[in-house]
Amino acid sequence: MRRRWLPSTGILLALLLSACAQAAAPVAVATASKSAGRTPVAANGAGAWFAPAPQNANDLLALAEPNAQWSQAAAATAVFQLSASSIAALGDADLATLGRALKKLGLPVALLLPALTPVSGCGQLVGAPDPSSAPDLIKRVQASGAQLRFIVMDRPGSLGTRCGLSAMEIATNVGQWVAAVRAVAPQAGIGDSELLRSFSDGLAEAAWMQAYTTVTGSPPAFTHVDLDWSIAEWPLQLRQLSSAARATGTGFGVVDRGNPDDASDALWVANAADRMAAVAAAGITVDSAVFASSAARSPRLLPESDESTFTALLPRFAATLTTLTLNPRSSGDQVVTGKLVTAAGAPVAGAAVDLAVRSFNAPGQYAQSVITGTVPADASRAVVGVRIDGENSDPGPADLFLYQAGYHEGANGKEHVSDPTFADGMVHWTPTDSGTARLEPSDRGSGPMLHLTDNPA
Repeated sequence: MRRRWLPSTGILLALLLSACAQAAAPVAVATASKSAGRTPVAANGAGAWFAPAPQNANDLLALAEPNAQWSQAAAATAVFQLSASSIAALGDADLATLGRALKKLGLPVALLLPALTPVSGCGQLVGAPDPSSAPDLIKRVQASGAQLRFIVMDRPGSLGTRCGLSAMEIATNVGQWVAAVRAVAPQAGIGDSELLRSFSDGLAEAAWMQAYTTVTGSPPAFTHVDLDWSIAEWPLQLRQLSSAARATGTGFGVVDRGNPDDASDALWVANAADRMAAVAAAGITVDSAVFASSAARSPRLLPESDESTFTALLPRFAATLTTLTLNPRSSGDQVVTGKLVTAAGAPVAGAAVDLAVRSFNAPGQYAQSVITGTVPADASRAVVGVRIDGENSDPGPADLFLYQAGYHEGANGKEHVSDPTFADGMVHWTPTDSGTARLEPSDRGSGPMLHLTDNPA
């Protein structure tokens, strides 16, 4: 069995490369070297966002050390985002230390806060403060000396949709929260961050943005999309949401991160860099790139000189953004040709290219899984199958390949499964529920392999 997660097909690879020649910063990324010369952030939050949310909020204090090595990352950052959980976990003194350091660097601050009031127990973010605590959290950050610039609603549309609420019901629910927030932070821009896990999520998000505008009287300052990169049609989804956002004057951004199960910080950072490059290679223009971590997986923050740290990502984004297009010379040939160009299409000459081929999610691996045990004495028949998202497991996308599934009893080695290698097609195998099962030519020899896919729902 081999598992593979690929968000797109073809041989178009996008790399974030820092060309040795001119280092032209992308549009909307603040690159001031000191706070006095920092470009004021736009009302839609355009630029690179630095949003670390480590499991231990005290790790953030390393950024406030006098000699903390992240000056280039700070210069490339337009907005520093703090999560509600981090604010709640830090004491007033520590929060003030962090707030003063961010103010000294000239970094405006955004707060990611729960905004949907749970309905009949549905819609509560696990481990996050109650939405009603938002005014108190805001006041604490204001007292710390930080320059509060934005409030980010934490997934109200996604949560409300999963609770069966309509777009207007979600907006009405959140509208009361917005009024309470504006009472304590009238100058802060209020935007939204949402999960995108399926095609239906994109439709719900567009409807929610319209309903929010109707209820509150103004569109959100921005919409940040936290994408499931295994969705095959993610470029189409982002383009549609970008158009919907800009139609109402709302800024559009993509949340960029590695995987929760990445084996190393270096892999997490590499996956995050690849994803933002993939957005650019797909021709999708974003106002904001939100580099975010979570309690589930957050790489080391410092020093920025170490390419495996979180802060190393931001200077890479502020350097020359390039796209490398590769074309195989012939089928099965290991040699490829291509060209390296800037985001504007200008060729880049003499740049060193370090190329690695890697999926945008967990790496695909071939494995043989064997289960042994004693058959119940009264058993005469058995079903051999593959279960996805069953037995109360956490729902998630699946993309796997099955080459053979068999059953052997005793020492004679006899195969008891009819057609264990799918040689007769799907005659003996029956797909169930909403997943997709199709036969494809095997990539490990002759014959077919069974390709199984499923979405989180």
